[in-house]
Amino acid sequence: MRESFPNPTERTALDRYAAWQCTRPLLTKPILASSLDGGSTHLSCKLTARTATGDAHFVLRYRNPKQDRLGISFAAELTCLQRAADAGLAPRVVWHNIKDELIVMDYAAPEEVDRPDLLAELVMAIHKLPPDIPALDLKLQMARYTRAATDRGIDKTLLIPTMEPRLSSAIEVLHSGPQVMCHNDLTLDNIRYLQDRLIAIDWEYAAVGSPYFDIAALCAGRSMFDATAFARTVFDSAFLPPLWQAANRVYNAMSWNWHWAAGLVPGGVFNQDALTAQRDHLLHSLGSPV
Repeated sequence: MRESFPNPTERTALDRYAAWQCTRPLLTKPILASSLDGGSTHLSCKLTARTATGDAHFVLRYRNPKQDRLGISFAAELTCLQRAADAGLAPRVVWHNIKDELIVMDYAAPEEVDRPDLLAELVMAIHKLPPDIPALDLKLQMARYTRAATDRGIDKTLLIPTMEPRLSSAIEVLHSGPQVMCHNDLTLDNIRYLQDRLIAIDWEYAAVGSPYFDIAALCAGRSMFDATAFARTVFDSAFLPPLWQAANRVYNAMSWNWHWAAGLVPGGVFNQDALTAQRDHLLHSLGSPV
């Protein structure tokens, strides 16, 4: 159990536990069990409460007041999260507070997912959710990352310029392709097992967008399978190489600026010359404007 007492934000959720929509009635007020990795813009903790059939575990997540918002709006995330949970693709929300951006969800333990077939089923199911929410503007999102990074004092020479013509060209290629409901952040940490199925957490970037970009995000950092082969499996006969190429170029560039915006150093490299070389390599990999 975490030794510190709940802070005021955590106490707000704990004090409202009687209003939580739990599948099993809680016999005791939830307690803070441990702190969790909350991502770049959130803080999270694990909660435990007794029920008639054993302990129930939850996650309480809330905004980190020291970090700028990098995702879309909290209201949009909540809508996507609840819709995905109804389809069995996300943890169930048991309580939320829009004003304070608090969410209490069922807990899913971190666990490495090495099943390409299950990952393909998950992403295809996400892409079948109703696409009746606003679209993700990749140029605007890149501008948000760049602004947050420069506000942190990051030298612009280490960033991919927001108006880089080759980046804009690749984004336009993605916009010309199919647009579906996307998670847009299916990284290693954001896919979990809940009982016997895969789910996705952290829906703060969820929006209508390119399924190719969504899959590029999923494949980044996963060395257990061939990314292009995985994309071909997902799209089958509809696979379009130019869109796949554009998606990887855009994701890599945006991920670079996102790391700086989140207060992280891409790749954990702290040598200025090496960072500059990596940035130049990313610019070169964007190719030529179409």
